[in-house]
Amino acid sequence: MSLLIENTEKVFDVESIKKGFLICAKHKCWKDPKTGIVSAVNTQLIRVLHHPAIANVTSFFEISAKEVAGGMWEIRWSENLQAVDTYIPEGGRQ
Repeated sequence: MSLLIENTEKVFDVESIKKGFLICAKHKCWKDPKTGIVSAVNTQLIRVLHHPAIANVTSFFEISAKEVAGGMWEIRWSENLQAVDTYIPEGGRQ
């Protein structure tokens, strides 16, 4: 299942990733990936709620379709962990 669909620009396929899905994402500048739950998604942006391992703190990060299309993100996502979809930018792992 593809994460991006072609429009006049690349956008997220909101049928393949939805609110409540589990996600593991790594930005090109991060040392380690972050895991969380998709809290909002539209064609341009995915917002992820994650626990940064600091007491009772929760935080979020956003993934833009433009950055994904530009090869800045490596992403795995799943509705129930029975099937896990993966997006690796062209050119391989970061």
